Amino acid sequence: MVTTNSDDLAERAKMLRQHGMRRRYYHDEIGWNARMDGFQGAILSVKLKYIDGWNQARRTVARRYHALFREAGLAESGPYPFHGVVLPHEVAGSKHVWHQYVIRTARRDALRAFLTERRIGSEIYYPSRCTCRKR
Repeated sequence: MVTTNSDDLAERAKMLRQHGMRRRYYHDEIGWNARMDGFQGAILSVKLKYIDGWNQARRTVARRYHALFREAGLAESGPYPFHGVVLPHEVAGSKHVWHQYVIRTARRDALRAFLTERRIGSEIYYPSRCTCRKR
């Protein structure tokens, strides 16, 4: 499902969902044709009733994480952390759904080991490290 308030993005999404066609049998780029089956639609119709509440619950948890990092003196500003962590943020004019709460730290592997020892789940979703600055 795609939602947008951009006419250009909506037009491109429509084109891509029809095998990349704006005009029948003329493919501007490679697209796809994927339709939701009835079972998935039935589940989605039930789940959509709860999505605002689920998103709000994740926002509440994210605010708590922010507060705890700040209270512990671990929150750092800027793109690159030195001793603590750089917290995720909401872009002005938008509402984050906090599907993931991704932090940046210079000591990623040590933090992960610390959490694992305490049986606290974490994951490295973006395994690449920035090598643009030496410490």
